[in-house]
Amino acid sequence: MRGSQGQLGDAFATDSRAPVGHMSMPWCGKGLNDMAQVMEQRAVTSELPADTVIRQLVAKLTSRKHARIERVDNNSIEGHLGSKTAFRLKGGWIASTADFPVVVAVALQSSNGGSDVSITVADDLGFGLKWGIQKKYERAASEVADALVAAVVSTQEVGASNEGITGIAKTPVAGEETTCLNGHPVEPSVRFCPQCGALAASPPLWSESISRSEPIAPKTNGLAVASMVLGILWIFWLGSILAVVFGHISIRQIRRRHQPGRGIAIAGLVLGWLEVAGLVAVVVVALVVAVNNEDRKPASQIFKDAVSASSEASSVHIFGSESSSSGLTSLNLVVSPDVVGGTISEDGANIDVVVANGEVYLKADADFWQQVTSNPSSIQSLSGTWIEAPASNSDFAGVASLTDIWKQLKPQGTLTKGSVATENGMAVIPLSDSRSDTSVYVADSGPPYIVSVIRDASSSHGYLTFDNYGQAAIPSVPTDAVDVSQYLH
Repeated sequence: MRGSQGQLGDAFATDSRAPVGHMSMPWCGKGLNDMAQVMEQRAVTSELPADTVIRQLVAKLTSRKHARIERVDNNSIEGHLGSKTAFRLKGGWIASTADFPVVVAVALQSSNGGSDVSITVADDLGFGLKWGIQKKYERAASEVADALVAAVVSTQEVGASNEGITGIAKTPVAGEETTCLNGHPVEPSVRFCPQCGALAASPPLWSESISRSEPIAPKTNGLAVASMVLGILWIFWLGSILAVVFGHISIRQIRRRHQPGRGIAIAGLVLGWLEVAGLVAVVVVALVVAVNNEDRKPASQIFKDAVSASSEASSVHIFGSESSSSGLTSLNLVVSPDVVGGTISEDGANIDVVVANGEVYLKADADFWQQVTSNPSSIQSLSGTWIEAPASNSDFAGVASLTDIWKQLKPQGTLTKGSVATENGMAVIPLSDSRSDTSVYVADSGPPYIVSVIRDASSSHGYLTFDNYGQAAIPSVPTDAVDVSQYLH
């Protein structure tokens, strides 16, 4: 206990022996005397009314670091100062006395036109003090208690009555508007301001004429800060998802509570959604890759997929050759669902061929027609001329069958899948036919198109290459063809 009448001046009387009493704190459920290990008490008598002293003490408290007023009315104040977090992080040794968490309780009682003021400052830890911190804690509590006594003194020095402080109402006026610490109007029954979150109080306690070092600003919404932090940290998309959730919740809270932090919440939302969009893109790509990886499927399914995808292409370029005991045959064709056309060479004879609309169109040299007819006049007339014949004509059945090229690709035996290899610069899956000594190579990524077919039998050797799927130019149907029936009987 500290203080003397001489220190406080003629208008005050302090008595370290004055009973402060057992001050109950409603928010902690027990009295200060039951919980405190450090306690500083002061008793002061002022000639000013209680409401004037209360106002000046509140202004003093709210100007201090980490001030939290829990309750205030016309004859008492209860609250907290300091920061438990700062105290624990700094271990008490390097923490400033302003960081030491304390409970403050002030009680006033009117006496002969003045006020008897009881001030109690106690530790606000709830656990034992260690490592010699108690002395420093006592100094911190003493500084708070002395500051409050000084506030009472400064109130008296302004004037000997309420006339020294303008705008102070001695008692609340019925129906008068209630305001918060920052001057916003609030309903009388509301404890915290809906606009800024500050504590609400009646006009006698919070007149604008009482100055404070700075207004109590509402705290930034905590979920908004968490949203932005998680959006930055990402944490393998877990933070991104939480950033989106916290961002939406915080925006609703900010709108309802009128808190600052909307910009922070929006930043967290943007970061979160961008990262979630990235996650969706990764999942989609992974699914596409998983679906298109043909090498994971059995050989029969790979072959079925390859024939289906290749036949559905709008066009494809096919070229290759085959050598056998009967000679050498080569082809260079463009195949589409409606038109097949290109060049076929057999034993030195070249044939331009188009198959479309159930008709076969041919333009061949004399070597070819000599194999078809022995009539010199017909050979001379047909050489280098486009002729037209129905696809049902048995003489041209082999050419007409080009429209069924995909149906002709059928395994004769059991298909065996090999390891992924490279063919024509592409990753392919080799499928080997056990009976025909033929291998079909299917694209491993993207559409499972047939890339090539290779036959390596004892009686024949050949290959076909498939490329330019969907890009090969479709041949045009000849318009000047003559009916072959005029020459062949």
